[in-house]
Amino acid sequence: MLNISHFDQQAFELNSKLKSAINEGSKEIILSPGEFHLRGNLLEDKYCFVSNNDSGWKRILFDFTGVDNFVLDGNGAHLIFYGEIMPIRISNSSNITIKNLTIDWHRPFFSQGIVTKTESNTIFFNVDTEKYPLNADTGRLIAYDGLGWQTNDLWNMLCYDSNRQEIIPDMPENWHLSNYHKAEVLSHGEFKIEASFAQLPTVNTPIVFMHGNRVAPGIFIDASKNIRIEATTVHHAPGMAMIAEVSENITLHKYNVLPSGDRLFSSWVDASHFVDCNGHILIENCRFEGQFDDASNIHGVFWDVIEKISNQKIRVQIIHPQQVGILNIVVGDQIALHEKYTHQFVHMTNALEIEPLNNNIYDITLETIPENIENLVIRRYRQDSLVEIKNNHFGANRGRGLLLSVPGKIIVKDNYFHVDGAAIEITSDTKYWWESGPVEDVEIFNNHFDDCGFGVNGKVLFHIGPDLPEKETSPIFNSISD
Repeated sequence: MLNISHFDQQAFELNSKLKSAINEGSKEIILSPGEFHLRGNLLEDKYCFVSNNDSGWKRILFDFTGVDNFVLDGNGAHLIFYGEIMPIRISNSSNITIKNLTIDWHRPFFSQGIVTKTESNTIFFNVDTEKYPLNADTGRLIAYDGLGWQTNDLWNMLCYDSNRQEIIPDMPENWHLSNYHKAEVLSHGEFKIEASFAQLPTVNTPIVFMHGNRVAPGIFIDASKNIRIEATTVHHAPGMAMIAEVSENITLHKYNVLPSGDRLFSSWVDASHFVDCNGHILIENCRFEGQFDDASNIHGVFWDVIEKISNQKIRVQIIHPQQVGILNIVVGDQIALHEKYTHQFVHMTNALEIEPLNNNIYDITLETIPENIENLVIRRYRQDSLVEIKNNHFGANRGRGLLLSVPGKIIVKDNYFHVDGAAIEITSDTKYWWESGPVEDVEIFNNHFDDCGFGVNGKVLFHIGPDLPEKETSPIFNSISD
């Protein structure tokens, strides 16, 4: 029998241990080795805007806010989480090291099973409900942990090759499940689900259902600098395994994202993700496998120019809902303006003043503004960055390897790639995620590319090009149609 109150108490005690150490001026805490089972019912609610994840109220185990020069040494501790809880946040802090620990969830935000039979539009499957508790309610598949967490959000079903232990090559994905499916419990551990599957898997195919949302990245770094994550493994997180936004000088060394036990799946989305970060970004000697999306995505954000207020002031809007609330541009930043439908560079200037109207619309005063601001976007432009990605193993995942969309110097060398989509994608986007580019100085050498592009997320080794919205009058589309 699981001791629920003990899990809450353990989380409260670890949270208090960090607070006490910081308040007393200590510069390190060392955890006891062994397992900690952790639930967040006794932790504070703190509102977090987390880029590319779901913003909102979070309960955080280790919260470094306004902290300088501190080491969290896990000493081999294995942190096992329950429900919607964020393991680590580093905000407005500097010189923080996280090392020697493992992060996992007792009941992950996915369910793993095996197909026992198929009929027209229907899959029968078996699930070990001790590991992945499941039910059905009014036709929706319900994931729960028996300790207060449950969700009827179902995003996708992935089919795996039982021999390769990775996604079946070219098997269509099943995003439509989020809008419609009809599930039924047949007996203990036996279920069926009806939907308009593009392709039915064969009997004995392992399958994974993705539940919930991007509610809790494993490690969240915000407006901080000189951060080091080393000798740390994330087996699962219901969000990015690690996400950094508007931060400087970040090192990932022997940081691994891997499935645990007999699981096929690791983190809910990217193994690592960087948004408008600069300085030295170093990813070395890491191993990323089994995550639902990219090994690493390093990008900025485009903001849409919606109005010219005066000769020096424009009104801009953050478009993608998972970018809202993150102030990527600050006073003093260099600002590049681009044409929205071609991404052609238009103008370079500096930010003098930023006035938020709300969490996604801002008035920005610039040193100079082009006379015509129609169809322009802006981005924070920092050339003082060096991205080094070296000596890593990027194993089978659903998604791509590296997405690189930042100015400055980028070096990708001595890595192994075996990924579902393109090994390296260089793009800029004003169509969906609004992730900015373009790059200026990239070196890719001495890497080993092993059967990349085996899935449905890209058939080329390298994908280089913009992701543009459609517009009939756009010069680039006219040239294509001609």
